[in-house]
Amino acid sequence: MASTDESLGGVIFDLDNTLIDTRGADRLAFQEVRLLLIGHGLNSQIDSVLASFSKRLAKEPSDPTGNLCSDKWRRNLWLAALQEAVRRPEEQCQLLAKVCFEKWLQVRLAHLELLPATKEMLVRLRGDERLRLGLLTNGEASTQRDKINACACSRFFDAVCVAAELGAEKPLPAAYLQCCQRLDVLPRRTVMVGDSWECDIGGSLAAGLRSAIWVNPGDQTPGPDTGGNQGWHSIHHVLEAEALIKKML
Repeated sequence: MASTDESLGGVIFDLDNTLIDTRGADRLAFQEVRLLLIGHGLNSQIDSVLASFSKRLAKEPSDPTGNLCSDKWRRNLWLAALQEAVRRPEEQCQLLAKVCFEKWLQVRLAHLELLPATKEMLVRLRGDERLRLGLLTNGEASTQRDKINACACSRFFDAVCVAAELGAEKPLPAAYLQCCQRLDVLPRRTVMVGDSWECDIGGSLAAGLRSAIWVNPGDQTPGPDTGGNQGWHSIHHVLEAEALIKKML
């Protein structure tokens, strides 16, 4: 490691619903798919289709066999959702699944962006010669890379880590430790910023990071104690993290 002192040297940010509003992009994407389905003569079945796709995606966001890429897998999820709710010939369902997937993906990626204020915060933090910035995100590799490319955020970080590519996803300690290694900063000199108690806060503290900042706009109740003595902080918006980070320097 580059330094052995105890000063703060690294900040690791989560991506989804921390730096970018993934939930908001999802809502907008579903609204567009709803309009698309109305245009195809589906009305009473729309809620069932959308609910079925959401449930299937949450349960298995990628092909458990590893045989299908994320695009083909998610198009198949749309097909399964349609076939469950709509009585139409196979060929029509196949075509409709294709257009649903393409519309959902297009709108979703189009609305994944770093807000100007978030960009400015990252520029200021990275401009501090005492800090190195990392990005650590869970999820299927190609899906997360598509998001990273859509919001053009790589340039703000010294290390961009997709946990699936590391071979360990948050909250496994290896995910945070490998990101720290790529930053060349000791875990005890690193803070994690994210919106998930389990993946970003509890997991990082259990892995030995110095501290964690929980982006918690809904004032949720913390999860199980990490068993460590490291402190953590709760904020309502990621922009509030900058002041806390500067206090730790």
